[in-house]
Amino acid sequence: MSEDIYAKPDLSKKVRFQTENGNADKADVVIYDNYVAEESTTAKSEENTTEDPQQVLQDKNSWNTERKQLIDERQELLTSIAAIKVSLSHTISQREKKEELQQQIDDHLQQGWVQFNHSFYYISSVGKTWDESREDCKKRGADLVIINTVEEQNFIARFTGSQWLGLTYDEDTKKWNWVDGTPLDKSYWNGIQPDGVDRGEHCVHIQFYSSGKKEWNDITCTAQYAWICEKKLAL
Repeated sequence: MSEDIYAKPDLSKKVRFQTENGNADKADVVIYDNYVAEESTTAKSEENTTEDPQQVLQDKNSWNTERKQLIDERQELLTSIAAIKVSLSHTISQREKKEELQQQIDDHLQQGWVQFNHSFYYISSVGKTWDESREDCKKRGADLVIINTVEEQNFIARFTGSQWLGLTYDEDTKKWNWVDGTPLDKSYWNGIQPDGVDRGEHCVHIQFYSSGKKEWNDITCTAQYAWICEKKLAL
């Protein structure tokens, strides 16, 4: 009869051993086929749990590098956010200033002032003495006009009639000074003017001459003329 190759193998073996009294004896011992495999697997697992110190050090260095990069990127982001906030605040501030300036211009134009460059000008329609004219300007938060440039002189010359300027003669210093205390630098006198300092002509008004030009003339401060107030834009 042929041998059954699919039959379960007999893993029991006869083993001879010696008893305590010295007699030999035999017994059946079963050998399990997975014993060696389990032992081998356990050994391999123990090997895998033991990491290479060099690899551990490399991993730690890599982690530290990545951590530093993240910290640097975070700091750069915070710096960018701070810069954006400053820029936004500046933009808002500039916009608010622009709106306030426009409101200031609108208010003065509605009150009859005229704007030129960075100043407002108020031209009166009645005549008063120089002192009375200046007092009126101060009540309006301004002062008699100071002419600093030829452009401003040409602008003032556009208005009809004669008007007081904020320029007077100081007998102590023998000099002409503006109402803000600054000495006369550029002047637009007519012909031989000023010619009446010795006669007490210590104030100045602007008027048209036969030449068609509107220029300065010295005259007594008690004369009555219209006047021009000037107020600087609050930038």
